[in-house]
Amino acid sequence: MNSCVLMADVIEPPELRYTQENQLAIATMLVQFPGPKAEDPPETLKVVAWGNLAQQVQDQCKLHDRLLLE
Repeated sequence: MNSCVLMADVIEPPELRYTQENQLAIATMLVQFPGPKAEDPPETLKVVAWGNLAQQVQDQCKLHDRLLLE
């Protein structure tokens, strides 16, 4: 199994929503990390968390936090 770990900065705070069917929590936020070369612009990535992890993301992550994402 492959895995990837990124160190990224939160550039848009988490937004917590719920599904209509079973009210499952979903948190989304935007993060940014440096490009592969020094002259490359930073890359932006949308992060999605579900269920209990979504609630933790909402409670603990804020704008400009630095995170390790796996």
